[in-house]
Amino acid sequence: MRDDHIGKGAGALCAVLDHEGRKVRACSVHLDANWSDMRAADGRFELAIKEWAKILWVEFFAPTSRYLAARELVDRLQVDSDLPTLLGGDFNTVPWSYPIRTITRSFRDASWLTRSYLEGTYHKLPGPLQPRIDFVFVSPSLQSTQAEVVQCPTGDHYPVRANVRLSGEPLH
Repeated sequence: MRDDHIGKGAGALCAVLDHEGRKVRACSVHLDANWSDMRAADGRFELAIKEWAKILWVEFFAPTSRYLAARELVDRLQVDSDLPTLLGGDFNTVPWSYPIRTITRSFRDASWLTRSYLEGTYHKLPGPLQPRIDFVFVSPSLQSTQAEVVQCPTGDHYPVRANVRLSGEPLH
């Protein structure tokens, strides 16, 4: 990632794994949360509707640091675009945002067309609305066979789990 992301908790760590003689790249991602200064000490957000609307407008239409990081990540991963790739983690943005649209030009959301597609992964918001900000993406050479949000009580995020196939072989 770019040098201006250092120290902000943003980045990606990728490894090439050997799965039964086939190479698969797995990347763990954590993108900046530009709005984290609005969070209370306990991690919760208490924002008015107008503040939420402004945050969402920026997410959908502005070139935030998350968008720039997503664009750079996709560009770097395209160098070895033939390598099957899993890309997952905390993207700190919602479905259809500018960063997510940038990623889905090259990768598919493993949760697409599943019951958990809009299920929330960040549970530190008051009220019933929990945004999905954690994702698993797969390259075109991989097929997602199942994806779900795992509702475990640890941390402020629920993880996303996906089962994928590479040429008919399950990866767990």
